Amino acid sequence: MYFVCNEGTGIGQFVAQLVVVRKVKGGDDMRNALLWLAALASLLVAACAPPAPGEDDEDHDHDEAVEEREEAAIEGTVEDAMRGYCSTSTIKPLSQQILDEMRCIDPDGFAEVPPLANVVYGAGVFPYLITPARDAFVAAAQSKPGTTLQVNSMFRTVAQQYMLRRWKELGRCGISAAATPGNSNHETGLAIDVQQHSTWRSALESRGFDWFGNGDKPHFDYEGSGAFSQKGLDVLAFQRLWNRNHPEDEISEDGDYGPQTRARIQKSPAMGFEVGAICSVDG
Repeated sequence: MYFVCNEGTGIGQFVAQLVVVRKVKGGDDMRNALLWLAALASLLVAACAPPAPGEDDEDHDHDEAVEEREEAAIEGTVEDAMRGYCSTSTIKPLSQQILDEMRCIDPDGFAEVPPLANVVYGAGVFPYLITPARDAFVAAAQSKPGTTLQVNSMFRTVAQQYMLRRWKELGRCGISAAATPGNSNHETGLAIDVQQHSTWRSALESRGFDWFGNGDKPHFDYEGSGAFSQKGLDVLAFQRLWNRNHPEDEISEDGDYGPQTRARIQKSPAMGFEVGAICSVDG
């Protein structure tokens, strides 16, 4: 007897294929045999079921540790920060340069969330979203001015995502899952993680944010009016910064995260490059 679990056509659709070989002799009870096969088939179908969203998704972040305090930026590289600390704030100057370069590439792509009396940010959080998501977030926060809205994560750069991914791979810093760099919605200006998710769910969902669900309770993705993804823009911004500062070691400026980009992120200075963002036509 054997069974095969095959992924069917269509996203997220799975078909369990059961092939049973059983020799039924003349004296066997056919009814009992059919009941036995039906029960076995049910067990095998359950075994083939895909994991619930967020449980084993390499392109989604969940169970991210909240940075309770901001660590000072270090003098070493991103790799040094990743191995020696558990806070992405240790590379904040570099991340700020990446964000600045992104805004040079697309001045209208990202918008800063203005100060709001009831909104509190975790250490290392960059309060930026795409403009429609920013406006929806502000409207949600202002709908309950007397209630605290704690944001654990909002925009995140590819360098920060690299650190999270490596912590996950190394079993460090309480990170049980992290998307591959370049693939997190936190890099696109669409995602937020809210500490009091149940308190704010209705206000956020009514303004275009989609709650991820039990797989990642604090996580919301903006899917409302004007939603668009800036996927790859942070990767392109890093690539431009690297090439500007290393003309002898240029890499492709294609917005794709690959081995070349990964290697340069590892040895980039946590305090940022000597030459930062340049908002000019010739970059």
